Amino acid sequence: MIPISTISPKNSTVLSVGERVLLLRKNKGVSQLELAEIIRARQEKIVSVEKGNDEYTEVQLNAIREHFNIAGMPITGRECVAFRERLYLWRDLIRNRSTDIVKEMHREMANISNIEPYAHDLIMLYKMIEIQLYLVNNDIATAEKLFNAIANSLDDMNDECMYHYYNIKGYLSCINERHEEGLMFYLKALEIKELYGNAIPADDARLPYNISTCYTLFDIPYKAISYAQMACEMHIEARVVNFDLHINHMMALNYIKVNQLQEAEKLLDKILLKAESIKDDFHISRILFGYGLMHKKTENVPLAIEYFDKALKYAHDNRDNYNSACYQKIHCIIQTRAFSKAEQALEQAKKKCGQDVVWTTYFEALSCYLSISRRMTTPNDKASEYIETVAIPHFHKSYDYILSLDYYELLEQHYEKSRRAKKVLPMTKAILSIYKRCFAHQERR
Repeated sequence: MIPISTISPKNSTVLSVGERVLLLRKNKGVSQLELAEIIRARQEKIVSVEKGNDEYTEVQLNAIREHFNIAGMPITGRECVAFRERLYLWRDLIRNRSTDIVKEMHREMANISNIEPYAHDLIMLYKMIEIQLYLVNNDIATAEKLFNAIANSLDDMNDECMYHYYNIKGYLSCINERHEEGLMFYLKALEIKELYGNAIPADDARLPYNISTCYTLFDIPYKAISYAQMACEMHIEARVVNFDLHINHMMALNYIKVNQLQEAEKLLDKILLKAESIKDDFHISRILFGYGLMHKKTENVPLAIEYFDKALKYAHDNRDNYNSACYQKIHCIIQTRAFSKAEQALEQAKKKCGQDVVWTTYFEALSCYLSISRRMTTPNDKASEYIETVAIPHFHKSYDYILSLDYYELLEQHYEKSRRAKKVLPMTKAILSIYKRCFAHQERR
């Protein structure tokens, strides 16, 4: 007989059927004689199978499945391989929000814990995908509860499950506003994928997409573009419209930041047509906003204002889309030196913004920007102090480093023209520091 201590339940695909049943009966305290009675065979049959000299018939396996309550669960090597594939099919259906069949498969796998004695890795993979089900359904509390329940099992996970573990941990960190921590876990997941790629699905473009999203948030555009391109290369199956809209929009905005405007325009043209074809106002608004930024970058301010106005029309009740377009439009108006018009637009924006703490600071900063721009040669301690002590720290807390360049450059010019030379150098140093942080060559990670 095979010594029980030499059989590992972790990798179920390398075990024989006899070894799996041996682990199952030992775990349940079933003797060879009792198992023989269950399958209506002699005890010698059990001994022979467990020594590797014989095999159970399909009728006997069905009796084993029924007794141990593992109907529908894998027990042969081929079934274990097929079950893993079925788990990934379930994951894909979850992502595609195929609600009815997802629920049906969830019920179908309800007794999976009964094969724990010989299929630890399959059960762990099931748990990882089940957590993703709750995340997709926005049941964060249940997802976190299930995730915390397996957190102490990290040492017992294979590379495949560790990949999913760090991916989920990164996602949970990000939705809880711990973005730097989230990026760290995403990069750990990617490292596992690159080292042990054969054990992990090749089509999982969401990981580099999520990494790109983090770098976009952090205002590190070259890295954001690199990972977005990786996601596009991996996303080779039938295109998912929302995925394409999100990733290409994100890539276009980063191209604008690094002044690759032709590439940005190509992407914006492509996704605007797609967004219009599905009549998606949310994406249309964001894409028109991208055109506005692009034309602002080329200093075609009137055309930029035109696109920001178009973006506002499609923004509807989406706060971020509306306020972003409104902010950029007013900034452009100030650049045209139409100060009274900018002041009126700011008052309207502040009223609409209400008590929104985040956007209130942005628009108040823009008021200070307007005030200084009106009288560049006259010291304006109130406005400049607000920008330095409130607005810029707020921008940096929100990772809006590139936007803060507008304010550092304004103050640099203002201090120079108002003959306060000692204040110029700190602004110049801050500008150089931001360029180094956001644009200078850095290692991939």
